[in-house]
Amino acid sequence: MRTTKDILLIVFMFLAVSSLHGQQEEELQNIKEEAQRAKLEALREIKENKRILDAQAIELREAAERIAMEMSPSGKITEDVSDSAKAFLSKTNPERLKDLLKAEKDDKKRFERLSRSAYRKMMALKRKAGSDYKYYQALKEAYALEYEVKKLSHACRRARGAEKTKLRSELSATVARLFDIREEKRKREVTQLEKKLLKLRNSLALRKTNKDLIVNNRIKQLLGEAGDLDWD
Repeated sequence: MRTTKDILLIVFMFLAVSSLHGQQEEELQNIKEEAQRAKLEALREIKENKRILDAQAIELREAAERIAMEMSPSGKITEDVSDSAKAFLSKTNPERLKDLLKAEKDDKKRFERLSRSAYRKMMALKRKAGSDYKYYQALKEAYALEYEVKKLSHACRRARGAEKTKLRSELSATVARLFDIREEKRKREVTQLEKKLLKLRNSLALRKTNKDLIVNNRIKQLLGEAGDLDWD
């Protein structure tokens, strides 16, 4: 028959085991949470690295295109550049395209100057859009609308009566569409800033959590030893 002392000992051992089990569960949960945070941070880093690689790929492509835009030994721009300029103007500025085509026949130097100008504008829009083709199309549409707004506003000033009313209505619709694109552009910029801010905040929190490791790693770097976490 167990004595009161035996029973108390059993109860104490049970509580100790339960407490140890609870501590192990808590430690396991902490490990899981830390692993999840590390996983999310790794995914964010992978995504950011992909964005950087995409941007570098665009830069390399643009560099190749800029080289193609350089004058050939004969002193003329390449056919690829002039064809790209024509295609761009056909979607954005038909009047300028007419000038370009006329210059191609009558004035080669003017033709080359107009081709380079259109090509540079096209590349500027591509750089702004990055790898987002849909956004590039929107920027190209906005560029075309800017031209259309100028044309309609000039025509509306000269028109009278019903023609003026019609042109004013077209101008209003065009400006409204241009406004929508410009606001979408601003919204995109805000979203990008918010993502960048979130990344900085997450990085700040992660570095604060790993302060001792980062400091020790910096000391190892200063002493020429290997480390895992960057000082910067």
